[in-house]
Amino acid sequence: MDHVSLLPPEVKEAKIAKRRQNLLLLLFMIAMLTVITVNAYYFVSSLVVRDNLKSLQQERAVVEKQAEDLIEYSRLFEERNRLKIPLNDAMGTVPLWHLLLRDIGQTLPVGTQLSNLRMDYAAGSGSVNMLGWVYGYSGVADMLDQLFTVEQLDQVELRVSSETDRGGREVVRFEIVSLLLTGPELFPEDQDGD
Repeated sequence: MDHVSLLPPEVKEAKIAKRRQNLLLLLFMIAMLTVITVNAYYFVSSLVVRDNLKSLQQERAVVEKQAEDLIEYSRLFEERNRLKIPLNDAMGTVPLWHLLLRDIGQTLPVGTQLSNLRMDYAAGSGSVNMLGWVYGYSGVADMLDQLFTVEQLDQVELRVSSETDRGGREVVRFEIVSLLLTGPELFPEDQDGD
């Protein structure tokens, strides 16, 4: 069966035109909604970008202010580096006396008595000479073992040891000599290579 319409052709054309018009209106509304949505997205995005830009500009202003404050320190650092070599040459590499005396003092066994401690140092080389007495050869051996661990001493050797009587008690007199190593520079080289 075929559907037969008894409507005049003008009514049929008006219905078709109305459908086309509704379809075009629907497409136009979808297009407008899409344009509005895209514009709204870009508007919101631009607000977020502007806000981020403001915060970045504020951060940049803070960093630039800090950089201005650090320029003086940079100038001082460069001046220090420029003067470091002549100062090191002028000051030399003197041993750290306070550390050396502390380390030697810590190596002495209980009851050890030094009668002479001589340290000579000139032009990058030096020596240490220790005279004294201790109770027993084991005290001398312990002291030598400890002196080998002192960083500023090298080639530690026992030159003389002999038994003697001191105040009615047997003691061991000793003489220990060693080389004295150079100390650090006044301004050591920085770790980062400058």
